[in-house]
Amino acid sequence: MTFQTAIEKLSGHQFENYSFKISYIPDEEARQIDFPLRILVPTQFVGAIIGKEGLTIKNITKQTQSRVDIHRKENSGAAEKPVTIHATPEGTSEACRMILEIMQKEADETKL
Repeated sequence: MTFQTAIEKLSGHQFENYSFKISYIPDEEARQIDFPLRILVPTQFVGAIIGKEGLTIKNITKQTQSRVDIHRKENSGAAEKPVTIHATPEGTSEACRMILEIMQKEADETKL
């Protein structure tokens, strides 16, 4: 899957009552391997993505060789929080997939 295909497939993806907004953030300094992608995640799932003592997000970053930044302080009180993923196109796609799986599992467990 190409990076552009991943953006097209994820943009507008529906999860519960939310729709993902995907954008590409060019990074001139890390152009060869870093393809930042920003997604909006419903606030109630941020804790599940981070995990106890940060273990879940550490697992995501290790498995996908990425850096995942959750901007918890942005848009205080908002229903969604921005999450930026820095990785190769493949790593970015895999990290997005893992985040979606975590959110689905959390929604199923909490009956959201």
